[in-house]
Amino acid sequence: MTAATPRPPGWQAEKSQRMRDAVLTATAECLLEVGFAQTTTERIVRAAGVSRGAMTHHFPSRNALLAAAAAQLAGQQVGQFDAVLGDDSAWSEDLLTRERLESQLGQLLECFRSPVALAFDELQQGARAEAELQGQVAPHSRFVAQHMRRRLARRFPAWDEAGQRQQGEALADMMLLTLQGMAREPDIGIAETPLVATLARVVVAEYALAQSRRDRHSGYF
Repeated sequence: MTAATPRPPGWQAEKSQRMRDAVLTATAECLLEVGFAQTTTERIVRAAGVSRGAMTHHFPSRNALLAAAAAQLAGQQVGQFDAVLGDDSAWSEDLLTRERLESQLGQLLECFRSPVALAFDELQQGARAEAELQGQVAPHSRFVAQHMRRRLARRFPAWDEAGQRQQGEALADMMLLTLQGMAREPDIGIAETPLVATLARVVVAEYALAQSRRDRHSGYF
């Protein structure tokens, strides 16, 4: 009789993680392909190529699975957003121009159109009709929104320094909500470029005013 080949340490944990990842990936794919209502555990099992028992070992209920998917998608969306904005230390407000901001807003728009962002959006929209699931998904939604707002705020320090935090937050929200709304509208077409350009122009103009108020308040003039 041939002796069984010993398995390396940690193989069971690695196998378990692969199974979990496959199920979560299949969940995101189903949300994109068939929508929230049709993302059933049966469909996810088939898409992931796993047994129902293996799935329920990791996720005992549909809500548990969708809550875990929300956590993963939220983390992935934040990662994509941060990758577009880059390192804060490399940003100088002296270099803020309409063209530069317009380019970055265009990149953020593509970020909001990514499969990760669209799957997360579908999950958030669907969860609103189910109170228990909504309670599990909402913290991840808040985390993403707050993180994005904070990252944008660090791009424009003059608003805070001039005592205009509320105005800065309103403009950050305007940027985010406009881009998210455009990402959800697949037929926006020719209006897209003027919208992004107008958004950049408004933000740059408002920020120039904040810089001027800050400098006057600081006695630079």
